[in-house]
Amino acid sequence: MKKAFICLTVILLLLAPAVPAMMEAAPDAVAEDAARTGEIDLSVYSIEELIDLQTLIQNELIGRGYNPYYDLDRNDKGESVARLQERLQELGYFSGNISGKYDSVTAQALKQFEKANGLKNDGKASREDQMVLFSADAIAKPAPAPKPTFAPGGSDAPLDIDPNEYGTLDYSSYYRNPENHKNEKVALTGSVYQVMGSRANGFRLLFTVGGNNVYVIVPDPGYNIMESDRLIIYARMNGTYTYTSTMHAEITVPLAYADAVVLR
Repeated sequence: MKKAFICLTVILLLLAPAVPAMMEAAPDAVAEDAARTGEIDLSVYSIEELIDLQTLIQNELIGRGYNPYYDLDRNDKGESVARLQERLQELGYFSGNISGKYDSVTAQALKQFEKANGLKNDGKASREDQMVLFSADAIAKPAPAPKPTFAPGGSDAPLDIDPNEYGTLDYSSYYRNPENHKNEKVALTGSVYQVMGSRANGFRLLFTVGGNNVYVIVPDPGYNIMESDRLIIYARMNGTYTYTSTMHAEITVPLAYADAVVLR
């Protein structure tokens, strides 16, 4: 405990210029102590107060560009791994026990998170991975899509959804701030540019809408979807998807999950 106090005191001294700005958010007792003496006697404060102050310091450091994390990898153990598991669980990627051991389940969950957030997909919790993971901008795992409804006939085929709930996709607005459109219901009218997958595993479509592409996840519709098919896809938007083109360029497009599909 003495060592922890010494380390925290050193950090406080390094952050001396930032102390006045932090006092508004600091516990009242700490603020009064700093104002009276110009120093903070850590030994007189409770664990809860020290944790509050530690959080303020860490936020200040991160705001100044400092990365407080260190690399974690398979077979590592400890509190840092437990926090990693808790955060992955909070975002929907980890469903195992919070064991504090970096096992294969943790590595697989981290790989899913890395893929969803455009990070190096190696299952190793690098400092950069953790900066994104513990930030407010971390992308959570999409909720399982409800069983969709597919209509193989024309646009007047019966659907179990209400088409009136689905609006028009504003591509420019979505591409600029996709996080503001999460779960937005849209009706995508266009044609299939590229088909990947199969009926057994579901289809992944590069779908062209008004000259712009959208990556759409479509479970088995009961028939094969072919390139150049003209469809109306009632979908929910959920972030972006990045793929590598035939020219080896990385391209990012809106990502959608189909609720219903009409083959026109």
